[in-house]
Amino acid sequence: PKEIKTLIVSPEMLKVALAERFFVTHAGVAYGDVVGTNLSHFQEEKLWSTVKELSEETGIWILDATDAITPDRIAQAIDELEADFVVIDAAYKIRWDPKARNRFDNLFAGVEMISGWSKRGWKGDRHIGIVADSQLNRSGTKGGSNRKPGDPPGQEALAMADNIAWEADNLFLVERGTDDKYDGVVNLHTSKVRRMAEYKAKIQLRMNMQTMDFSEIE
Repeated sequence: PKEIKTLIVSPEMLKVALAERFFVTHAGVAYGDVVGTNLSHFQEEKLWSTVKELSEETGIWILDATDAITPDRIAQAIDELEADFVVIDAAYKIRWDPKARNRFDNLFAGVEMISGWSKRGWKGDRHIGIVADSQLNRSGTKGGSNRKPGDPPGQEALAMADNIAWEADNLFLVERGTDDKYDGVVNLHTSKVRRMAEYKAKIQLRMNMQTMDFSEIE
C-alpha cells in the first residue's frame, strides 16, 4: 500500500513531547508510568524496543515552535515533503495574518488559508487532507443564553466566527465536562458534515492518558 506522508504542525507541543506519546502509544505502556518513572523492567524494555523499531520508519514529520511556524513555512513543508495529510494543532496560535487586528481576524484568515490548501493542487498533481483544531471564543460558551434547543455545546460561539462553518467541510465541537473527565471520555458533536460514512450527531471517545486509549465508544 502507498505510504501516507503526514505533516504535523504543533505550535504548542515540541517534537520530543509528541514523539514520546507516539512511542508510548505503540508500545502499549502506561503514559503515566513513563512520566512518573514507574515502568517495570519488562515495560521499559518494551518501550525502548519500540523506539528502536519505529526509529527506522519514515512518513511522519513535525513542525514545532522551534521551526518558526508561519503559513509560508507550512506550505513549503507540504510541498517539499510531498505530504498527503496535514494535522494543525492549536491553529489559533499561528500568526496567519500579520495585519490582523485581533485573534478573531487572525483565525478567520487562517481558516480561509487552510481551506484553500485543501482544495488546491500541490506538486505532483496532489490533493491533501487537512485536520485542524482550535479554541473558540470561550466567553461565547458561558451562560448559554443564546443556545438553541438541540444545539451542541459551543454552537453559540460559532455565531461569532461564521466563516469557520462556511469554509470547513466537516466541523466537530469538542465537549468535556467535569463528569466526563472522571469517566475518562470526551464528546464530539457534529456541527457540520459534507462527507460522513455514517452520520452521528454525537461521537463519544475514550480519553485515557494512562493507557493512551482514544478509541470510539460504540
